[in-house]
Amino acid sequence: MLILALGAAEPEKKPLSFKSAKNRFSFSYPADWNLQELEGGKFVTVTSADSAASFSVTVAEIKRGRDACEYLAERAAASEAKPANLLPEDKRAITAAERKFMAVDDGCLAAYQLEAGGKEVIQGVGVYVKRGQVFIVEQKLLLADHARFGATLSDLARSFKTN
Repeated sequence: MLILALGAAEPEKKPLSFKSAKNRFSFSYPADWNLQELEGGKFVTVTSADSAASFSVTVAEIKRGRDACEYLAERAAASEAKPANLLPEDKRAITAAERKFMAVDDGCLAAYQLEAGGKEVIQGVGVYVKRGQVFIVEQKLLLADHARFGATLSDLARSFKTN
């Protein structure tokens, strides 16, 4: 007897892991997203197949003792868009438990709503400092695609760790 399952869901693909030994960070991402690594791993991005959502990590140098929230605020002020952080000030610094999980010395978060190409975009940014390095973790998606990709981007951000 042959039984066909019509409309059966495709099994969910196991996430892939990216680990940069040179720049000492890692994260997990959906298997059907596209990964691109540039500048010797100092910039890594993963993008949904339709480019509606992306997650990136940029690694740069930072003076020791520099505050992550100051760095984030200066970065926003220096950008052309000059976005306003939508997160209340008391919700920007990461907790001690989050610092321990990510193995960082300091961290600060921002959420922005921007316009790009005539479309509204949501951008989440985390700045994490560890021993003279800053890890800038960005999530971007079209506002119209928040229901499709919001949870995936949150999972990506939660999987980020320094090594």
